[in-house]
Amino acid sequence: MRFGIAGWPALAFLGGTLLAHTETPVEERTPVPAVPTADPSAPELVTEEQAPELGPAPIPAAEESPVLPPADASPPVPAALVDHARKVADDHRARTGSPIDTDTLRARLGVPPQLAAAIAAQLA
Repeated sequence: MRFGIAGWPALAFLGGTLLAHTETPVEERTPVPAVPTADPSAPELVTEEQAPELGPAPIPAAEESPVLPPADASPPVPAALVDHARKVADDHRARTGSPIDTDTLRARLGVPPQLAAAIAAQLA
């Protein structure tokens, strides 16, 4: 009984695989007839030869394009984060005797490079 219950999914998979991959003889295949449209107002299919040649899509005018911020614009930095970064920078200067660099600040705060650069600019 256990083998019948445990084995039926494998048998079903094998049967489905055999059905999916078994080739149907050519004699048994029935061609699908093309259905003519009896309605003259129905749209006709267009073949590749009949399709019009389309050019590239037009580029939108400057006033239609969305306004993007400049690439060098720094992200806004919350004041609390700047205060915390100042404490981290002061601690770093007290321990090492040198100012903190951007990579170390980024690693200590766990922020992305762009935000670390904006914070470092505000600290300087």
